[in-house]
Amino acid sequence: MKPKDIGQKGEDLSAKYLIALNYEIITTNYHSRFGEIDLIALDKSVAQFEIVFVEVKTRTDLNYGSPQEAVTFQKRQRLIKTALHFLNQSSPKIARSWRIDLIAIILDGKGHLKKLQHFKNILNG
Repeated sequence: MKPKDIGQKGEDLSAKYLIALNYEIITTNYHSRFGEIDLIALDKSVAQFEIVFVEVKTRTDLNYGSPQEAVTFQKRQRLIKTALHFLNQSSPKIARSWRIDLIAIILDGKGHLKKLQHFKNILNG
């Protein structure tokens, strides 16, 4: 699989996973001048809906480290700026409670899901 295809497969699997958990996908591949966020969703499991900005990292092997190791301090800073840009551009009807999550995916050599880990609120560790 090409790197772009691997990334897209990871994002597709992540969206399906979140929908199964009663999240509503608002948009995918949101771009701003600060960067990109793979998925933006509403978490309906909390009392007041919470906006979740989701970074998806997908790997087919661990030669370059785990997927979660790819989210560096600089990447987190870009995610924050992009999330704030989205919130500032959105209508006032959207809830203002938000967090940034990471979904780390490992695929086998044929592109099938081997492992999915969901790390909630990665800004707090």
